[in-house]
Amino acid sequence: MIDKKPNSKNNSVKKKSDNTSPDENADKTGTDTDSDNTKIAPHRGKFDKPKREYNPDTTGIDTGADKTTPSNNIQ
Repeated sequence: MIDKKPNSKNNSVKKKSDNTSPDENADKTGTDTDSDNTKIAPHRGKFDKPKREYNPDTTGIDTGADKTTPSNNIQ
């Protein structure tokens, strides 16, 4: 079977590997081209809250003070 797009995929892969291959003679003056295309996600920091501290003395004890449903035994 003959592929009708003979070099379209091969050329793009070759260019990508040429751009990302390390060059020993490259100018290393502090220009970072990889980070220029990187964007920070808009939700970053939204879920970066510190975890709630675990206190084994008070966790797991149900005192009933936080219940909001009315009791049926009120007279």
